[in-house]
Amino acid sequence: MGLTELNKLKDTYEALKDTYKGDLAAQETLKNQYEGFEKNTQGILDSVKATHTALAQDMYPFFLVFGIILLVFAVFLIVAIIIQSNNSQKGLSSALTGGTTETFYGRNKKKDKSKVLAIITIVVAALFIVSVLTVYVFQYDLSDLNNTINSLDYDVMSFGWIIDSIEADMKTLTSQINSVGSVLDSLDTQIGQAGGNLVPDPLS
Repeated sequence: MGLTELNKLKDTYEALKDTYKGDLAAQETLKNQYEGFEKNTQGILDSVKATHTALAQDMYPFFLVFGIILLVFAVFLIVAIIIQSNNSQKGLSSALTGGTTETFYGRNKKKDKSKVLAIITIVVAALFIVSVLTVYVFQYDLSDLNNTINSLDYDVMSFGWIIDSIEADMKTLTSQINSVGSVLDSLDTQIGQAGGNLVPDPLS
């Protein structure tokens, strides 16, 4: 191969090396960009986690108290319904056997225990519903924060995967640059042997 052909081939490989270097610089910029995204998202994630932890700690006594209240209300409602059901069955039994019976409205005309129990049962049932809704509202706040944490966690992992992919591309480009550099070194040697000027071409 003549000196002219060697110089043309060298120019081609130098252009290829410059292209690879440009691609490598672009990948480096992209990597820095995603590392910035990852860092910012991680900061937001840490802040949301701290808020979630603080809120959970503050709400623990609330959930404990309301949990006990709900348990008491539930037990009371079960017992009250069983008692009233037994009273109704006794009235039905009296009607079938010919004993004296009273209607539900007849019993409640008097200020007796059955009427008081019925009123208390209604009040407790209403309080039970209100308590459940209250607990649900506060649990929703914690659940919403937890969903945000999961979403941010996934974003951070996604940025990490992208960065790993970019780093793999950068390694490939670096290998290609080194390979082209080796070819250029060989061409410089051949040009020198052919009588041309040896022009150093550093890999960096």
